[in-house]
Amino acid sequence: MSLPGDLRMDIEFHFWLGMSVLALAGMVWQGIRH
Repeated sequence: MSLPGDLRMDIEFHFWLGMSVLALAGMVWQGIRH
């Protein structure tokens, strides 16, 4: 399965954006709990 370069980069960007948001939310959640 091959994707156009720009689409693949867009998916990659959203993937990393989502991971960053999850990591940030996790740190905030830990801060609230303790």
